[in-house]
Amino acid sequence: MTERKSIHDCIRSNKRKSVFFVALLAILLTVLCASLSGFFPKEEQGAVIVLSLIFVAVYIFFGYFKGSAAIMALSGAKEADPKSERQLYNVVEEMAIAGGLPMPKVYIMEEAAPNAFATGRDPKDSAVAVTRGLLMKLNRNELQGVIAHELSHIRHYDILFSTLVCFMVGAVAMIARFAWRFMLFGGGRRSSSRKAGQGQALILIVALALMIFAPILSTIVQLAISREREYLADAGAVALT
Repeated sequence: MTERKSIHDCIRSNKRKSVFFVALLAILLTVLCASLSGFFPKEEQGAVIVLSLIFVAVYIFFGYFKGSAAIMALSGAKEADPKSERQLYNVVEEMAIAGGLPMPKVYIMEEAAPNAFATGRDPKDSAVAVTRGLLMKLNRNELQGVIAHELSHIRHYDILFSTLVCFMVGAVAMIARFAWRFMLFGGGRRSSSRKAGQGQALILIVALALMIFAPILSTIVQLAISREREYLADAGAVALT
């Protein structure tokens, strides 16, 4: 018989898997940055690797501390007025109390499609956003279920991992795109030595393979993290409601 696990066991297991996947993306980013050196002369390769890693570190650092604000700005979400959106605020407050969470910031996106998401570093720096279409189409009980799902993401620290993964996947795609354009427009200089030229050709082949497959692999990792977290957020919503 299959051993039964509680929701808390699943959450702990999922956090360990998420740490592994984030580490995997970090390794992929490091290898991709190192592959960029193949387009440059040997004496410049060290500097290229260091500069690319610094860029990635700054990019992820920004994502960690400013990712929530950036995501809200990109989505066009505006902070909701507690007076005019009283029902929404009440529902969020109810679910926050049920989950033992600080009250997150509440945002609304003026879109007709029903949708919602949560973001932030941790429960103290969290926000939940819903579309106008969601508020118009759902009754109070249905809205409570959606908000409970999003607050479960906050409670399980999914928002931290999803924010980091989102920015890391973006960094992989950005570096791969830069390297691809650099190669197309004739970047880098070839060595006059036949042996060195063969080595450089091998590095370029590896770099090309990474440029093609790194974004695909990073997206697969992102989906692998998201799927299990959605199941657990559903279970968490049942517990909160």
